[in-house]
Amino acid sequence: MALMTKRILGTLQGTVGDVTFRDRQGDTIVATKPNSFMPGTDALSVARRNRFGMAVKLSHAINYLSDLKHFWKLYGNEGSKFRTPFNKMVKSSYQTVTDTDITSTTSLVPEIGFEISSTNVTIADTGVTVALAAIGNDKGIDPVVEVGYQLACVVFLKSPTDEKEVPYYFIHQMSEEGVLSLTNPMTVTIDFDNITGQYFNKYTVSKGLFALITLDGDGQPVRYSNTIQSV
Repeated sequence: MALMTKRILGTLQGTVGDVTFRDRQGDTIVATKPNSFMPGTDALSVARRNRFGMAVKLSHAINYLSDLKHFWKLYGNEGSKFRTPFNKMVKSSYQTVTDTDITSTTSLVPEIGFEISSTNVTIADTGVTVALAAIGNDKGIDPVVEVGYQLACVVFLKSPTDEKEVPYYFIHQMSEEGVLSLTNPMTVTIDFDNITGQYFNKYTVSKGLFALITLDGDGQPVRYSNTIQSV
């Protein structure tokens, strides 16, 4: 048994491989999993573990995008002193995914943001193009302060062409910075490199999740939109 006194990964509880984590009076106890432990093999137990795995992989994709991580870090800090942004993502994502798929309520952002809508989304092995309708002046955005934007993109891939591949895969990227317009439509393109394109071609089904981030004059994130999905 070991004692972790510095919470690099936040609060850990549960089992990972042959190691178990327990919280005791603010300290994390690390111990070897008992030999008698046997994970459930019934359908519900397997589905629950797979659902958790889906939430973790989605959260890794979100956590990779620094602008999104910025907002998750600020979210729900009251009463959650030791929870990392990644912990928060996993907890939230678990509520909106299944053991095999994301759902229409799966989100990249922690709470409700300003409304955006897309008029067209194209996803291919070369990249993503998203045509956004004009945002409008009624979304609470300050055009004097919020002068730029980036589009956060997570593409969920499933149904591999080869059964040897993992059943699903996430691509995560941010667009280049652009000049924000509230009154005109905007078209955002995110290019995939060759390696990402090869991963894309290993799967037959793709779903895109997107959130618009407004930036100040220094390129720092100010606020975020709701998540929109490709159809």
